[in-house]
Amino acid sequence: MKDLYERLRELSEDEARSLLNDLLNLTVPFTEQGNGEQKALADSIVQMYEKSVQHSHSLRVEAEQRKSMVHLVCSMSDAGSLKVALSNLGNRADNEVLSFNDCFSVGPIKDIDRAEGQRSREFWQMEKLSGFMFNHHMNREHQIQRMIEKITAIAEHNSIIIWCADNAHDQVGLRFIMHLLKNRTNSVHMMNVSELFRLNAASMQTNLPHYAQGLLERDVYLNIVIGYEQAEKIIDSERRRYEAEWMELSLEECTLRIWEDGKIKLAAEEELDRRLIAIIDKLAIESEDGFVKAGAVIGELQDHYFQLIDFRFTEYRLWTLISDGCLAFRGLPNAMHQYSVRNNKGRTI
Repeated sequence: MKDLYERLRELSEDEARSLLNDLLNLTVPFTEQGNGEQKALADSIVQMYEKSVQHSHSLRVEAEQRKSMVHLVCSMSDAGSLKVALSNLGNRADNEVLSFNDCFSVGPIKDIDRAEGQRSREFWQMEKLSGFMFNHHMNREHQIQRMIEKITAIAEHNSIIIWCADNAHDQVGLRFIMHLLKNRTNSVHMMNVSELFRLNAASMQTNLPHYAQGLLERDVYLNIVIGYEQAEKIIDSERRRYEAEWMELSLEECTLRIWEDGKIKLAAEEELDRRLIAIIDKLAIESEDGFVKAGAVIGELQDHYFQLIDFRFTEYRLWTLISDGCLAFRGLPNAMHQYSVRNNKGRTI
């Protein structure tokens, strides 16, 4: 018997859930069809299970009620960094962090607060972005519809902090969130890490723009998070402005957005193509045959373009240039490190 308990501890959470499900499937029929002893045992097991579930639910409700502040983030990686920082500050239990798993700088966003708009966006992503479906289904809790449900379910007494930076992805996400919070009475605040970085004189050791949360050094980021309780409140007039700007954005059919001069700029999908060709020509100087790794091309763009764009969109543009005959490729097209590209001289884009 001791060996059974030890082996139980070795089960993963999913394995334990599966085992419990199997035991319930065996037990429940005896609550109706078993003889006296079988029914009594089955009833006691089911009652024990129901009490345990109810107790766990009560603990979760109590934990949620203790949380006075909800943080909204537009990417899972940024949310992970924020959770770690809050834990380091000893404030994780009082703060809930909700995050999208998306990149709002690319793809259609028309009517994405409704099912038809979400389907349209997903179909576009399935067609254009490699590996989209795997990542999409692995993180169901962070899909747009699920996040809409979570945001609209935030209690009225909770304060809300929206985290963003100076990039089209976060700024579109900010406006989408403000649209979802329309007519809510919650106190809504904003932490723009790009602005806060510029205000942090001790961190000004580089001229590179910190256009994304992930670019901040750990200590600098933690120093910013420390001040979250003094986050700037978004006043009513600003809330109305963000809501109106979202309505304008959500009517557009474009599938690429960039951040330029403090504004979201709508761009054609071909916006990146000339930059990609120029990068390939630059890297090809050190190549004997003119071929350069696709991953190196995309990495170079991300390092010097200062825009937060899904790398899968950039790869989609590479393959468009290949299909159009502007680029040649060799290797295996399964992953960026497995194939190389070369400029087909004389072809124009």
